Amino acid sequence: RFKEAEELIKSMPLDPGIGFWKALLGGCQIHSNKHVAKLAASKILEMDSRDVSSYVMLSNAYSAAGKWQNVSEIRREMKEKGLKRVSGCSWIEVRNQVCVFVNADKKNELKDEVYRMLGLVTQILEEDECVEDV
Repeated sequence: RFKEAEELIKSMPLDPGIGFWKALLGGCQIHSNKHVAKLAASKILEMDSRDVSSYVMLSNAYSAAGKWQNVSEIRREMKEKGLKRVSGCSWIEVRNQVCVFVNADKKNELKDEVYRMLGLVTQILEEDECVEDV
């Protein structure tokens, strides 16, 4: 379907904008389409050369395709430009207190309680067959 997307892009009278290119790049990352990923990333970076997420998604698309040299080049380029990946972050409210979790954070004082509750919710969802495998 990427060939169809590419043909659609070429037929558009105007550039569809950064949101479109990011969605396409995300699809390329999932389906390991490095050719279209490179096109989408170059369009995004033309519009915003400091867009860290585009570098990360392009790197992930190359990684999924097993193109480790390209992954290395993207990471080197990010380092040279001083671009850093921002850690994922989540918020949850526990007893009227908002807890912020950063990816791989082990220091949050309520983490054990939150993980226990998450385990219970997961168990209930699995028992009710709301999810196949969590």
